Amino acid sequence: MASDKRQVILDTASDLMASFLYYDRKENESLGRGEIKAAITQGVVTVDELVAIFRKALEEATTDGE
Repeated sequence: MASDKRQVILDTASDLMASFLYYDRKENESLGRGEIKAAITQGVVTVDELVAIFRKALEEATTDGE
C-alpha cells in the first residue's frame, strides 16, 4: 500500500513538472511554452535555483512551523 501511494505521489510530481514547463505555458503571455527551457539553456536561471524554490515551498507547506 505504501509503495503504491509513493508511486502515485512521484507520478503526480512528474505531472506537475510537465504542467510547469509546458501545459501551464500554453496561454501564458508573459512566459510561453519553451521559455523556461530556453532560460535554463541560456543561463538566465538554473535548474538548481528552480529546485530550491520548489523545495522551500514544499518544506514550508509540509511542516508545522518547526
